[in-house]
Amino acid sequence: MAKKKRRKSRSNSFHDSWNIVKTYKQLFIPNIIMFAFQLFLFVIFARFSGFWSWLVTGQPLTLKIIWWAISYVLIVMLVDNYFLTAKYGMISHAVKNGKVDLNVAWKFARTYYWTTLQIHVASWLIVIVPLSLLAALLFVVLPQHPIVALNLFVAIAITYMVYTGIRLLYVYPIMTFHTKGAYKTITEDFHFVKTHMHSTIITWLIVVGVGFLASIVQHNLDLAVEIMQGPLLFIGIIGTAIIVLVEMAVSVWEHVFIFMRYLQK
Repeated sequence: MAKKKRRKSRSNSFHDSWNIVKTYKQLFIPNIIMFAFQLFLFVIFARFSGFWSWLVTGQPLTLKIIWWAISYVLIVMLVDNYFLTAKYGMISHAVKNGKVDLNVAWKFARTYYWTTLQIHVASWLIVIVPLSLLAALLFVVLPQHPIVALNLFVAIAITYMVYTGIRLLYVYPIMTFHTKGAYKTITEDFHFVKTHMHSTIITWLIVVGVGFLASIVQHNLDLAVEIMQGPLLFIGIIGTAIIVLVEMAVSVWEHVFIFMRYLQK
């Protein structure tokens, strides 16, 4: 009976995760703040760096634009990390306790800001370092065959990124539910995925599938906006807003679904 109940719970995780997204609109707050901040900072970057004039004239990049671009990326990454951590805290609270508390979310962000940042950096290094070494190795071993080396690199890189994406799927649920440091969180995630590989792959495929469908919707909306924004500017603005909302909804749902699937293991 317990197995039957557990199987039913798993089968409802897709539906239940969307219900959580629809019920707790507060889950969108971190994404909205991140989007507004990125837009605000980009306006400042474009205004003072000379980016617009470079884009229009096509002149070579200047050190000033490069410096501003690097600063923009670093500031966005550091600020976004705070609100992403808050979002993880909100989602874990909603999934586990059936409610959302913004004060708990901000407190969680302050407490685990550095842990989340370390996980982000470690995750990127897990991807970038091996692929950089692979690229160097291939182009050293096959200097006379750059096309062959490039094709091999792309095939191996895609396979490796899919593999790491699957292996790191539950890293944020583990961090939020067990409140461990970055290293222990990643190692526990690797062990957990190894012992639940079949269901993890299914979860990953569902997330990728929804993301793919959402990208199709966004692409079609993009085309509609391009057609309408000339004669019907107002409709074009509404279409752009819908695209942003679709992206936010999928982003929030993705994490809710992964958090729920982790708890159901």
